[in-house]
Amino acid sequence: MLESGGLRMQRNTQELYEGENVGLPYELDTTRSRYFGGSTNCWGGFNRPFEDYHFQTRDWVPESGWPIGPDDLKDYYGPAHEIFDIENDYRPASVLSALPEQKLHPLPFAADSRLHTSLTRLAKERRCLGKAYRTELNRAANVTVYLHANVTALETPAGGASITAAQVRTLAGNQLRVQARWFVLATGAIENARLLLASNAVETAGVGNRYDQVGRYFMEHPRTVVAEVSLAEGAEEAMKAYLPRYALLRLPVAAEMNLSFATQREERLLDGAAYLELVLDGEEAASTKAMKQLFWDLWRGVRPRQPMQQIAAVLSSPLSLATFGWGLISCSERFIRCRRITFIAEQCPNPDSRVMLSNETDSLDMPRVKLDWRVTDLDHETVRRTAQILADELANAGILQVDKLLPNVEGDVLTPRGTWHHMGTTRMHEDETRGVVDTNCKLHGVGNLFIAGSSVFPTAGNHTPTLTIVALALRLADHLSALMKHRPIELSEPQSRTADAASLARAAREAVIGAPVATPVTQALFKSS
Repeated sequence: MLESGGLRMQRNTQELYEGENVGLPYELDTTRSRYFGGSTNCWGGFNRPFEDYHFQTRDWVPESGWPIGPDDLKDYYGPAHEIFDIENDYRPASVLSALPEQKLHPLPFAADSRLHTSLTRLAKERRCLGKAYRTELNRAANVTVYLHANVTALETPAGGASITAAQVRTLAGNQLRVQARWFVLATGAIENARLLLASNAVETAGVGNRYDQVGRYFMEHPRTVVAEVSLAEGAEEAMKAYLPRYALLRLPVAAEMNLSFATQREERLLDGAAYLELVLDGEEAASTKAMKQLFWDLWRGVRPRQPMQQIAAVLSSPLSLATFGWGLISCSERFIRCRRITFIAEQCPNPDSRVMLSNETDSLDMPRVKLDWRVTDLDHETVRRTAQILADELANAGILQVDKLLPNVEGDVLTPRGTWHHMGTTRMHEDETRGVVDTNCKLHGVGNLFIAGSSVFPTAGNHTPTLTIVALALRLADHLSALMKHRPIELSEPQSRTADAASLARAAREAVIGAPVATPVTQALFKSS
């Protein structure tokens, strides 16, 4: 396994993510983690399988429908739950009512309501997979992890029908070629597309891109605050499950509100999920903002950029910070300024929303990414119409009163926030003119290159993608195990090498072929400095 980063976040490695943004505003270097464990180092841990209808073709959603179905993943969702050490029970009534020291229950929607409650499971003990499985990888007899090993290009022979080697560079200047029978690209939807496009020495449009599909259909889960609301008397305790921040601190699950599939079909809308947010006293204080940033840096494993200034800001108004902190933990009415409904939408597949290459290069001389994130009229209409349905149904159920649909919802729809779910750029399709990988996640036209991750998703669903990513990866692993004959990889140095770099290549070759392969992760052969 070739890992770009080390065992913790390092700024010079993270900066390889920087790039151009020419579409909707989007942060490229802070929405992903480039070190061992990947973006499980910075996610919230929310998990839920896709619904069966997410795999279906919907005539009102362009380019919808997967070439595989829920039956193809049913044997893999169970093991995916085990990987995160979470339960596979998503029944809102029984799960919420059984939580100890809580008084939670699903919202009382009528049987014919256009809304229903869904649950997501929170991975907590095994949220960061790099930490959770580092010891197991250290002991594995069939896995060797190389840290600080940045793959900058994939080599192909004339015709581009296979991958012969991966070009590897380190920030310290070392270069290697890694040869293998099979390659799996698993760097996230933005970097998967970037690497394929940048591997253009033979195929000028990039590997697997003869039909100009690589990088297209970039999808997110656009996030918009749609309403300010007030709760009915006595509803505060039950609604805590619908507060993600409370769930992260106190619960193994989080609840959300979804449109029924019948309503989606009738209204011709995309899917989505809504939840409650609290705006607390002290939340806008400089001390609170600084503490939030410090917490987020620590959550991602990064050293704060300006720790002394942030600490000074924290100390500037400690009472405001304490007020916010107590409000966050207690959800007491004393500290709540207002409540809001936030809606996270499924994004419509759109070929003009895409990842491209910039004319700029990074410190490894690899072209930086250029992202053009776009949403469509269907995305806008989904947010507008769903906001109104939420207001009507919640009021009818006597749960809360919508004080106002936010007057700037039009602007928010046009410039939504992302949820850092990157999907779609190497989409799965049986027709190579309309997709990048086949049903086995193999690149069309390239016999030994497979892609793992949500870049293969044809549609985005309304849930966090991680559990489905893992289920697809387990399915791919089964497919590869049937193909492999356990031939070891080979590492070779380029024609012109310095003595030190050549010695490094020999050491790497000995580690893979001549020495025990259970090389500890901590004893990386590639060093960043």
